[in-house]
Amino acid sequence: MQRVSICQFSTNRWSFHQDILKYSAMGADGVGIWRAKVNEVGAQEAADFLFEMKLPVSSVHWAGGFTGSEGLSYVEAVNDAIDSVKLAGMLGAETLVIQPGARNGHTCRHATRLLETALNSIAPVAADYGVRLALEPMQFGLKCPFTFLRGIEQALEVAAAYSPSDVGLVLDLFHIGTQYYALERLEEFADRIQLVQLGDRRITGGYSEKRCQLGQGVLPIADWLQRLDEVGYEGFYEIETWGVTNQAEQYRDIIEGELQFARGQLAAVTSNSSSTFKP
Repeated sequence: MQRVSICQFSTNRWSFHQDILKYSAMGADGVGIWRAKVNEVGAQEAADFLFEMKLPVSSVHWAGGFTGSEGLSYVEAVNDAIDSVKLAGMLGAETLVIQPGARNGHTCRHATRLLETALNSIAPVAADYGVRLALEPMQFGLKCPFTFLRGIEQALEVAAAYSPSDVGLVLDLFHIGTQYYALERLEEFADRIQLVQLGDRRITGGYSEKRCQLGQGVLPIADWLQRLDEVGYEGFYEIETWGVTNQAEQYRDIIEGELQFARGQLAAVTSNSSSTFKP
C-alpha cells in the first residue's frame, strides 16, 4: 500500500488548518507534523481537527537539542522531548523525529554520550505512549545546527543499544541519498527504518539552494524506492520540500507535482515487484 504524506515544513507559510485541509484535498495519505504549527492552535485543537479530517500523522518534528545548540539546557531539552512524546501519542503519530543538536563545542564522544543518556530517559516514556523515536542523520552534520550525526553508520551505532521497536532511523533522501554504501546495505538495518523522507538535490552552491523538486535533481530516488520495497519497508514516504520555494501561491502546484512523482515511482516499484514474482 502506498502511504505518501506531506511534511508541514513544505508549506511553512500556510497555517496549521490550511495544511490539513489542502493536504487532504490533494489526496495525501498523511501529514508530518511541525510542532511550531501545533503551538499556533494548541495540541487539543490540532488533535481534534486531525481526527475530524481523518488524516493520519506520519511523524512529529522534532525533539532534541541535547547538546545545547538550540539554546536549551540538557534537562530542558529532555523534558521538552518527553512533552513531544506525549504530543505524538495524542496525535496518533507513529514516529517522533530526534535531532540531538550540533556538537556545540563538545567532543563527538561527549555529544554521543549526551544523546545516549537522553534516550535512556525518553525511550521508556515513548514506549508507554506507543511512539517510536527516530534518529535523523544529515549530510551537513559538521555544520548543521540540528545534529552531529553525519551518516547512517553513526546513527546506527547509537540506535544499536535499543530495541528497533523503540529507536530507529529516519532516512531523508535529501541528506543520505548519495550514501551508496547505505543503499547497498539496506537489508542489514531494515528493521530500524521508521520513516522515509523524499527529497531531491541539485549540485549547486549553498545549503538551501541544493534542495529541488522530486525528479529534478541527481539523487537515485528510484533505486532507493526499489531497495526499500525489496527489504519490506511498509511505512510512510513523507515528502519534504522545505527550501524549494517560499512563495505560498506556488505550494499547491509543487505539492501536487511531488505527490504525482512519488506515487508514479512507487507504482513502478510495485509493478516491477509483481512482474518478477514467482510462486
